[in-house]
Amino acid sequence: MTFEERKTQVRSYLGKTVRIAVDRPVGYVHHKEKYDLIYPINYGCIPGVLGGDGEELDVYLLGVDKPCEEYAARVIGIIHRANDVEDKLVAAPEGMRFTRGEIAEAVNFQERYYISAVETEDGFGGEKVLFIDACARRDSRTRRLANALLDSLFRDAERVRLYDILPRCLDGETVEKRSALNEKGDRSDAMFGLAKQFADAEEIMIAAPYWDLSFPAVLKCYIENVCVNGMTFRYAENGVPQGLCRAKRAWYVATAGGYAGENLFGYGYIKTLFRDMFGIPETRLIIAEGLDIAGNDAEKILLEAIEKHTARG
Repeated sequence: MTFEERKTQVRSYLGKTVRIAVDRPVGYVHHKEKYDLIYPINYGCIPGVLGGDGEELDVYLLGVDKPCEEYAARVIGIIHRANDVEDKLVAAPEGMRFTRGEIAEAVNFQERYYISAVETEDGFGGEKVLFIDACARRDSRTRRLANALLDSLFRDAERVRLYDILPRCLDGETVEKRSALNEKGDRSDAMFGLAKQFADAEEIMIAAPYWDLSFPAVLKCYIENVCVNGMTFRYAENGVPQGLCRAKRAWYVATAGGYAGENLFGYGYIKTLFRDMFGIPETRLIIAEGLDIAGNDAEKILLEAIEKHTARG
């Protein structure tokens, strides 16, 4: 089954009522090699319908709290997996509705091990995906890897190419102006535009090559512009920052000429910043390494990374 056929198949079931044969009911324990996967919801398949992996098409059943063996339910969503050969359907009893966030939370017990996105009957629901491009080169390998992931997961994204807009690093004058306007609650100035866009995004992806054990300086300038008290975070009474951003997940995509090993300081910084200041709990790392090592086939390494992290390859 091709990628296009796979997507056409799962989308054809949206809004339809299907009979689900439940083979992993609520409480079922799936013994994996390194862990036990406990199913908090019913999970099964549509008998006789083969999915992308050549096995029967799988379905998460929401809204039925007790274990069951069979259930007729309406398909309300799709779990698109970028790094697997199959997608999953999501169904619920007729008349029962779940938001994309509720679906994502319900299936996270298993989907946390995959790169996945939720589509509902509204498509991707107008999800605001923000792509922050910190790649200097026009033929950037990092951008190429990020674009492959974007194409596999989302239909569209709002793109910010940092080397095109060159966000200004904050100096004393700019800091004073921003602080004065912010204290008055006046955020109409263009200097607040990047922070508003960042705070409103529901998914965030950063493409940043591995430079000097970190990332390009232009990304740090961008971060200075989006760190606005009262917009992307606020301080609690005890002085600890609390995130105000809508996004619950972010992606950090990088490529390295050598091998970063444990020296991925840029990713570590972004992950901590997003979690502890912006309130974005999950940041995933996607990286292709060793591209410039003598004897390595850079194109092959990059294609293998794309194949590993996306369904298309």
